[in-house]
Amino acid sequence: MEAHRMGSGGRLRKPVVVLDTNMLMLLHSGVDVLGTLEEALETKPRYLVPSLVVEELEKISEKGTPKERRAARFALSVIQRLGLEVVNVDKLPGEGVDDAIARFARENGYIVATSDRELRRKLRRMGVLDAYYRESERRVELGGDMPVF
Repeated sequence: MEAHRMGSGGRLRKPVVVLDTNMLMLLHSGVDVLGTLEEALETKPRYLVPSLVVEELEKISEKGTPKERRAARFALSVIQRLGLEVVNVDKLPGEGVDDAIARFARENGYIVATSDRELRRKLRRMGVLDAYYRESERRVELGGDMPVF
């Protein structure tokens, strides 16, 4: 089941995945987040990293526990090394980072890759497809209702 959306002119367009902070930090643990996500989607998506996530990673790389600092620095290096697209996502008044990511994904029809249970619940209530890491299977799976294309 390929996760594509119809673009203009009836052509399929590749899915877009918004990567959350915790999903990027899993890379440091040796989890093949991108590879297993591509397997779940049956295609290579366009990856987006919200500017808010980069800011969180920078903050964690300076003020987190030693393990968190290493994971955050590794995630920042992966973003740069793979040339992942960083997009500006602003918070509206009263909005937290998760709220801004959820709103951005809903407004654009994007998938959010996160291991944050609260964010996943919020995304599902909003009808946004999510991808999450299933530790028992050591892979990323899709959650929510897969759109019919």
